[in-house]
Amino acid sequence: MSRIVIAEDHHVVRTGLKLLLQSRGYGVVGEAANGDAALNLVKELQPDLLLLDLAMPGGPDGLQVTAELRQSGYTTPIVVISMYDEDALKDAALKAGANAFVLKQAPETELLEAIAACLPKEANPTLTARESEILRWLAEGYGNKDIATRLNISVKTVETHRSHLFLKLGLQSRADLVRYAVSQGFFQASP
Repeated sequence: MSRIVIAEDHHVVRTGLKLLLQSRGYGVVGEAANGDAALNLVKELQPDLLLLDLAMPGGPDGLQVTAELRQSGYTTPIVVISMYDEDALKDAALKAGANAFVLKQAPETELLEAIAACLPKEANPTLTARESEILRWLAEGYGNKDIATRLNISVKTVETHRSHLFLKLGLQSRADLVRYAVSQGFFQASP
């Protein structure tokens, strides 16, 4: 699972972005309300991507954060988000080293496409055939005992594979597994 840090000064917006990303199978490993916190989180956590608000008060703004990370040698992909629809700001963000620029008023698909395009392709972990099979059954709502019976393995083996899935994918709940399985095409969710 791709690991993302969100830097956005508005708590409600940050929470909405987190929920959107998690619903698509991404792991949000850190949240920052200002530029200094964003810099510290990127340096500490080494995420797969930084989702960065352009205008944040109290310290460096999104342009300054981007420039500082690039000048310090960090190659973490950066997707800048902004409510300001100005070509000069977009150009400045890209010149500072951002990989993409998305308006906050854009459809969520535009943001998700920009994130997917910027993420390293190797960020998705490789699952074994058995892990994939168990993930599919878990996502379809089957319990550990039912899966064990279907696959002719012990419940303990199912639990072990499930633990490996949580670790490999950076997930914490069954709901996270379902969202990941849907986002990766393991099965189609019913409307």
